[in-house]
Amino acid sequence: MGKHILILGGGFGGLAAADTLRKGLSSEHKVTLVDRKPLFLMGLTKLWILNGTRRVGESPGNRTLLAKRGIDFIEGEVTAISVANREVLVGKQRLTYDYLIIALGADYAIGSTPGFATHAKNSG
Repeated sequence: MGKHILILGGGFGGLAAADTLRKGLSSEHKVTLVDRKPLFLMGLTKLWILNGTRRVGESPGNRTLLAKRGIDFIEGEVTAISVANREVLVGKQRLTYDYLIIALGADYAIGSTPGFATHAKNSG
């Protein structure tokens, strides 16, 4: 019987884990990736946007296309994790898992830098 591997976070870590697992496991195992957004924009691309050599949307990675590689994608915000019950709440949807990878990255504390919100732009 196949196992369900649930990956929270679709940045470099989550995408690399999903890809490696899918390539290394038989198709009886299910790999699911959860992220808040369907598009992944590599950090370096943001610099190209700032200097005008690229426009927003020209080179994003579309996580919804992961299905073509045998990886399920769920768009939504993780609101709770219950290790005891082996389940994750994404919005109102409960997802169960056999194995869990947490690769959610970091959130910025914009308010902790005085003046940042007023005088800077953050697309993160």
